[in-house]
Amino acid sequence: EERARDEEASTVREQRQNERGAAQRILDLEEDNARGARTFEEAGIQEGAEEPEPERAAAEESRNREEESRESPPPRQEPGPASRDRLREFQTREQERIEPQQVNETTREVRDRREAEEAAREPVLEVPDQTVEPPEAADRTEAGPATRETRRAEEEE
Repeated sequence: EERARDEEASTVREQRQNERGAAQRILDLEEDNARGARTFEEAGIQEGAEEPEPERAAAEESRNREEESRESPPPRQEPGPASRDRLREFQTREQERIEPQQVNETTREVRDRREAEEAAREPVLEVPDQTVEPPEAADRTEAGPATRETRRAEEEE
């Protein structure tokens, strides 16, 4: 039973990772498509039209430069309507999965903040630094009124 539960949990984790990876790949492909469309627009080429030879070479160079620049992420571009919907669905699924953890963290944060505020409101009592001596040391010191009372109480016991 335990092995079956472990395998099932492992399968669920793999599925979630695959879903996240697929969603990221979709976003990456859509960003690539958007970059390609901008490249065509910059070159003045209609979608579906055959690229003239010099423009094809320029577009190829542009694509190569973009592939090289992927290592340093470009400024974030707005995704298209279809990718926004898929992204929204993915984010909703992730939010549903993460929300209980966030509620617990938020509850803890609120509780900690309240405790800190209460502690700040409480008056701070300043106690002078006093060294408490063990009873044997009290016998050797000069007997003050408090020490005498302590001795009497010990003797009575």
